[in-house]
Amino acid sequence: MESDWKKYFGSNKEVQGLVESKGIENYKREILHFCKTKGEMSYYEAKLQFDHDVLLRDDYYNEFIGCKIHSKHIRGLHFE
Repeated sequence: MESDWKKYFGSNKEVQGLVESKGIENYKREILHFCKTKGEMSYYEAKLQFDHDVLLRDDYYNEFIGCKIHSKHIRGLHFE
């Protein structure tokens, strides 16, 4: 079953309101990683948020970073 990724802009209520009021066509989304598993996707999502200090900066809408990742979820990943 396919997820709702084509319409999903995150859980942040402010972002959802902006997309609704200004229109989906005024926002761009970009695939940053193709992942094989949900665990791998969770890892990369959290890693990118920490790497970009999204909780410390005013130019991001993130209010929290939630993740629960086991080492077996990311075995075999290679990093630059």
